[in-house]
Amino acid sequence: MMNWRKYVHELTDDQVDSDFDHHSSEYAERNDELLKELREKCPVAWSENHGGYFVVTSYDTVSTAAKDWATYSSGNDEGAGPKQGGLHPTNPHKNGIQEEDPPKHLEIRKPLNKYFSRTAVKELEPEIRQYASWAIDQVIESGECDLSTDVFTTVTALVTNKLLGLPLNEASKHAEAMHDILKIPPGSSERAAAEELLQWSLGQFREAALARREDPSDDIISAIATMKVGGDLLPLEEVVGGSYLFMSGGVDTTSALLSNTFVYLDKNPDLRRQLMENPNMLEGACEEFIRYFSPVQGLARTVTKDCTLGAQSLSTDDRVLLSFAGANMDATVFEEPESVQIARRPNPHVGFGAGVHRCIGKHVASSMFCITVEQVFARMLDLRIDHEKSRRYQSLGIINGWDSVWARFTPGTRVTTTTVL
Repeated sequence: MMNWRKYVHELTDDQVDSDFDHHSSEYAERNDELLKELREKCPVAWSENHGGYFVVTSYDTVSTAAKDWATYSSGNDEGAGPKQGGLHPTNPHKNGIQEEDPPKHLEIRKPLNKYFSRTAVKELEPEIRQYASWAIDQVIESGECDLSTDVFTTVTALVTNKLLGLPLNEASKHAEAMHDILKIPPGSSERAAAEELLQWSLGQFREAALARREDPSDDIISAIATMKVGGDLLPLEEVVGGSYLFMSGGVDTTSALLSNTFVYLDKNPDLRRQLMENPNMLEGACEEFIRYFSPVQGLARTVTKDCTLGAQSLSTDDRVLLSFAGANMDATVFEEPESVQIARRPNPHVGFGAGVHRCIGKHVASSMFCITVEQVFARMLDLRIDHEKSRRYQSLGIINGWDSVWARFTPGTRVTTTTVL
């Protein structure tokens, strides 16, 4: 990729030139510690990794940049210009509205809001409950399973495929593609296979988009494929990128949240018991776990004009990584940030982002979380996590997720009478 830097930054004595790398194994092992050190020493610190970028870690600096889309652009010129989108390093394709600035961002997002409103999600809840029940049925008699893959990812993938209008029997393969491209770091020997699988997913999105333009239905791919912006249909590859955004955002983030939650609850049985006895607290707990774990660790921006963020001078075309994980642990905003407080009010976390790019699917994510937790509590009795066998992602650069969360529980009986797949 072309390096758009044309100058050398001067850092003052109280600023930090770090070796920070959010895709490194060190970050995966101790991300909270590294972010805390940067946040306290220098909330806007420079790293030479991945072509050079600033990592932004305090609540104030992250919120300021996230809300100022004109100065901190999410745009992706796809190699034709300095704007490199929301991922760092960037994806080889535009990542839907996540990598569009207003006014185009809002023109695309507005027609999609109906699929993610509280009312729409409420109507979707019976299907979410059915998918969760079905997923648990597939393992309930065995007394053990990989919660992350067998239950959490199954539920989120089925819901997301349903919303997009894709075949449910392809859900697991799409989920694998989303997991692999996010968890396997650039440069890894496994990256080529991950990118090949991603190409399969993108191909399915492309085929679906072409079919919906001929015969639209009431689903998200139909909406993106048939909407007009500025009087014209979106280019096909933008429809594909938008589909990828909703697939990756729908599957991996909530699965990561659920995995982290159950690993934590296994180590904190009193809190687990409290939530089991008070399911009305799950919605608030969901918000707190999003703050505490930050499933989306951070997203990138491109600076569009010379400016100052915190104490750091930035220049046009600089890349900055907005660390939502860092901001969500800022003690100037959150009392005792390193402790989970499920009744925390207010809870102004940036786990869903901030500004115009605040996550459109937050209500779906909350519903999937609450319903799945309720069902696991009710049916997978005496559940215990095998921490030695469970594995986190080898790279937490974007998603704070788990490869596997192995669990044992008292075997139960199936309850669903319909076949989902």
